[in-house]
Amino acid sequence: MAQKKSQFEMKAFEVHGPFEVPLEPGKHGKMVARDLSGFWTGVGDVRWMRGVYVFAMRAGRGYTPLYVGKAAEQSFEDETFALHKLAHHYGPTLLDYKRGQPVMFFIAHPLSRGAVNKRLIDQVETFMIDAASAKNPSLSNVRKKQVHKWRVCGVVRGRRGEATRSTGALKKAVGLW
Repeated sequence: MAQKKSQFEMKAFEVHGPFEVPLEPGKHGKMVARDLSGFWTGVGDVRWMRGVYVFAMRAGRGYTPLYVGKAAEQSFEDETFALHKLAHHYGPTLLDYKRGQPVMFFIAHPLSRGAVNKRLIDQVETFMIDAASAKNPSLSNVRKKQVHKWRVCGVVRGRRGEATRSTGALKKAVGLW
């Protein structure tokens, strides 16, 4: 007997990456390479998918998110490196970094029959902008960037040195770890 689908079944978006973004020398510093064919070959079939993407800088042992966007109307390949993204988001943020390697993460909408759920993609983008701006207040996004007037020490929008055994246990308990 076929199982009945729950109305509360979650759609599982999958993370792909990080993929190194190729650079070339520019007039004022490094810029995203004009020829991205090698990048898209390395990404594989993800290039045709839709979802949310995160442009970040890898330096040392971590990542700093620089921009979060969505590809709901068109594929990652068509949306991610659009001219306005290069000019207004990626280029200016690259000027701030002397070291590091820019990377791209893709959070792909689950493949299924029928139309892509643009509302879900929008919800994931909003969540990722909120999470990324907590880590990097200089995130290049302007729209959907919320200004929060609260934080929970060591748990949500915490600062260095605030983590305790209690905050660690709470993060585990509510699934933030």
